[in-house]
Amino acid sequence: MKIHLRAFASCLLVCVLSGCSLAFVSGPPADPNNREDTEPMVAPGECTESALFPIGDVAVAAAGLGAAIFGVPSEDLEEQEDNIRVVAGGLAALFGWSAKTGFGRTGDCRAAVARYRLRAHLEAEAEKVRAVAEVAKTGRPEESHRP
Repeated sequence: MKIHLRAFASCLLVCVLSGCSLAFVSGPPADPNNREDTEPMVAPGECTESALFPIGDVAVAAAGLGAAIFGVPSEDLEEQEDNIRVVAGGLAALFGWSAKTGFGRTGDCRAAVARYRLRAHLEAEAEKVRAVAEVAKTGRPEESHRP
């Protein structure tokens, strides 16, 4: 019985520590001016774009849900099966909520980074347009645009 219980405890520990979006995923920072009419823009790396942790949470939630529904296939743990199902169901709910939160944060982060990149691209294009307009107006490039 000790071998099965240790294996179950080890698996449970690995699942809990494997990647919880609530702990390891950060969304874009809030607007410091508390303006609700603007969407956040952040540089890449300031928040979590990868969905790796939420995907891990989904896997753990699915395993917990399976254990809650079907139980643990071990004769040694039959006495504790109801307790295991309750704990597994609780873990499935926790990790399901964590996955939902993590996917929301990573989606918000990817959108904020895309806005940042779009703004940088538009600013670079606007600078090119200003340079062309200067050449059209004066016949020569502005000092700042000369090599």
